[in-house]
Amino acid sequence: MNKKKYFTVSDIHGHAGVLKKALLDAGFDESSPEHILVVCGDCFDRGRENLEVFEYLSKIQNKVIIRGNHEDLLCDAIKDGCIGYHDVVNGTDITVSQLFGDENVDKNGKIDFKSADKERINDFLSKAVDYYETENYIFVHGWVPTDDTGVWKKVWRTAPLSFWEEARYGDWRKMLSMKRILPDKTIICGHRTAALAYEFDPNRSEDDFSPFYADGMIAIDTLTVQSGRINVLVIDDHPLEKNTHFMCLREGHFERVKAGTKTVEMRLFDSKRSKVKVGDRIVFSRASDSSDTVEVEVKGTYLYEDFEFLCEEFDQRSLGFPGMHRMAISDYMTKIYGEDDIARLGALAIRIKRI
Repeated sequence: MNKKKYFTVSDIHGHAGVLKKALLDAGFDESSPEHILVVCGDCFDRGRENLEVFEYLSKIQNKVIIRGNHEDLLCDAIKDGCIGYHDVVNGTDITVSQLFGDENVDKNGKIDFKSADKERINDFLSKAVDYYETENYIFVHGWVPTDDTGVWKKVWRTAPLSFWEEARYGDWRKMLSMKRILPDKTIICGHRTAALAYEFDPNRSEDDFSPFYADGMIAIDTLTVQSGRINVLVIDDHPLEKNTHFMCLREGHFERVKAGTKTVEMRLFDSKRSKVKVGDRIVFSRASDSSDTVEVEVKGTYLYEDFEFLCEEFDQRSLGFPGMHRMAISDYMTKIYGEDDIARLGALAIRIKRI
């Protein structure tokens, strides 16, 4: 595949004006199919132009939004329907007020959603991915999931959801010091400002917010609230080839995928499913009529030792079993695949978004 030009930013934090100017100065052309905008998480909170950031990013077609810890906070606030103390501390209360209107948040923090607005924002957030990968780079918010062994270097792409949520808080300084870099890719990350690179490079000053290049990584966060700027890292690289997979679904699950309410598909991690990766497409066919299909894009793959652990990390509605107890879902899936095969291969959750 031909090379694309990736314009990479991170930690916008509700600064639409700064973002637009930085991309303009970098030569980003949103109408060019060769230009791809990659946002390494934390689009919102703390700044005062969150609605403008949302509207601007929403209209750009050629983009990849990486999920940051502040995307998690916004999702939780919308799911809970209420702003908590931690939302005030992190500036999520500002985002909620701007996205849904001050008049729709009462004095106790309860959110009165407008259905159309909630649908648009949830749609935006559901398209975010844990990471984006090209031939030579991995784009993340904090870091990829790691542990104290070297095994993570081979299995990080299918780390459980909770591992990814923790990795969004990853500190590149710690990862660099511990040499937790990938053998064949360069990690591009945000979350911690590149100004802290003076700890590693005596030639850098404490107010140098320019991208920091080190062995196996590039840090690009500028601490926009303080610096008033956003780095745009421009990279030419080959995108990975996207594959299409074909799977069959029973009637109820097919209808839920079609309606967009089932957003996680559970499968045995067999040889076929091991080839599914983020960015691929799946064509689901109805079991009773193979000519009836629905197409989705893969937004994440998460591997667990069994379906009990898997069901603990996703709500029943997203799994396609609304109102059913998690243990009952786990038992149902175990009966389908069998304990021996599950123990041998593992249980895979595939996060999907209907196209």
